[in-house]
Amino acid sequence: MARRADEVPRLVALRDRLIGSALDLGYDIEVGGAWRPGDGIHRLAGNAHLLVPGCEGDSLLYLLDAAGVEC
Repeated sequence: MARRADEVPRLVALRDRLIGSALDLGYDIEVGGAWRPGDGIHRLAGNAHLLVPGCEGDSLLYLLDAAGVEC
């Protein structure tokens, strides 16, 4: 809690970078739930819920894990 004031903006920026980069890929990826860049109120700072059309969830998790993405 002592570092929360510093950590929340940092995590929001990382989350927004991840979401923005995923949306920029051009695969019709959508954000699940409420999200606005810079918003740490309506979505937790460390949460990114992405919907990837045509991709099975288990397969996506395996591929992300193989690429070094913790999810």
